[in-house]
Formats: sequence, C-alpha cells, structure tokens
Amino acid sequence: MTDAERKKRRLIRLLECDVYCRLMPSGIHGVGWVAIRDIPKGVNPWRGVSDPKWCRLSEADLASTPPVVHKMVTDYAVFEKGRYWVPVGGPNVLDYGYYINHSKTPNLKAMGHMGDYFVTTRLIEVGEELTIDYNEYGVGNSAVP
Repeated sequence: MTDAERKKRRLIRLLECDVYCRLMPSGIHGVGWVAIRDIPKGVNPWRGVSDPKWCRLSEADLASTPPVVHKMVTDYAVFEKGRYWVPVGGPNVLDYGYYINHSKTPNLKAMGHMGDYFVTTRLIEVGEELTIDYNEYGVGNSAVP
C-alpha cells in the first residue's frame, strides 16, 4: 500500500467515525458547534485536530496593534490572569475553540495539561449545540495553556 493510499484510508476512517459536529447559527450567540450526529459521553468531538501553539500577551503587548486587530484579539482570545492567550500564528488561525459558546449547564469540559482539548460530559444529541462554562477555565483539568 502506498503512502497516499494509507492517508486516504485514515481520512475515510476519520470521516466515518470521528466527525460529529459543524459550525451553524447558534441559539446562544452568533455561530456555534452543533452536533450532526449523536456524540457519546467522554468523546473529544475534534479528535485529530491539531491545536495551535499559544503565546500570552498583555494589554501593553497589544498597545501597538491597530485598534481593529486589538479588538479582534480581545474578542476571541481567552483572558486569564491579566493576559490574552493568542495562537502564535495570530488571530487568523481560527482555532475550533473560538466557536464553543458559554453555558452554565455545559456539555463539554476542557481537558489536558493545558486545557488543550475538550470531551463531552454526557451524550449530546443531534441538533444540540456544544457548550462549555467559560468560568471553568483555569480550574483543575480545565486550565488554559
């Protein structure tokens, strides 16, 4: 089997087994991730997606940026302990996490050493929006990078 055939098989397997949601208009705010098939409890809905590397920036670091870019960073970036977490590729690297909306009754939890991936906390049914409690970042397993 050639390398191209192996890559094709991996992609087909991913499409068959690991694609659970898509971006759609949100009932919570703007755009959000909505389940296109049932997602079992304990599943990372974005398995296989590479997380970007992150850099912590303060307001002082952002002072020289154009106002519209500054607003974009503060609109999208996670803010923790006086700093914004920004992908090293800048805000043009739209991480899937930017589109997870907030809920006080979330169905996702941030996991990993630096909160770099998410898992479902219960079965999520088709048509249901995937959510996280923004206040849980920085707590236990849900610490941001």
